[in-house]
Amino acid sequence: MSCYEDRLIMKNECLLQCPKGTYPNVEHRMCEPCVAGCSDCVSLTECVYCDKGLYLNIDICVYAPDCPPGTYAENKTRVCEKCHGKCLTCVGLDSNHCTNCTEGHMEILGSYGKCKTLVCSEGQYLNLTRCESCNGSCAVCNSSEHCAQCKRGLLSVLVDNATLVCQECPRGYEATPDMQCKGREYH
Repeated sequence: MSCYEDRLIMKNECLLQCPKGTYPNVEHRMCEPCVAGCSDCVSLTECVYCDKGLYLNIDICVYAPDCPPGTYAENKTRVCEKCHGKCLTCVGLDSNHCTNCTEGHMEILGSYGKCKTLVCSEGQYLNLTRCESCNGSCAVCNSSEHCAQCKRGLLSVLVDNATLVCQECPRGYEATPDMQCKGREYH
């Protein structure tokens, strides 16, 4: 069968545009069906609207549990929508719809779904979703083993240009701002 050049063939008919559920295969000048689960598409690999019960994830249709982490199945748009920035997983767009919090945030106890930014006190570091204590000689650290700043009065020694070690000066000496041990009478 042949049609005018600006027409597409489908079921022995010449059409100006393809009906819903099909896409124009320009090379063959035919209307081709969308992939299973896709009710409207612009190509075989690019769906724009999904069948009932499925959700659009970028350009493919998935079931609600298959929306990727960091997204949720939005029933109104039937799209896998991005969660709020504080949510690792969620059931809705708002910050109070979190089911798990991202690193650096923790769930507010007694308030299901709410995540707050976690700020640790001096002498503590953030370990995923909770604050933990630095070792006893650190004022600031990024893990229990890696000191970033020593407590006042301790000498900061850089080992192998990588590891900061906090040491006490010998008895009768104290650490100066320029990281030297000087006798207490130097003031």
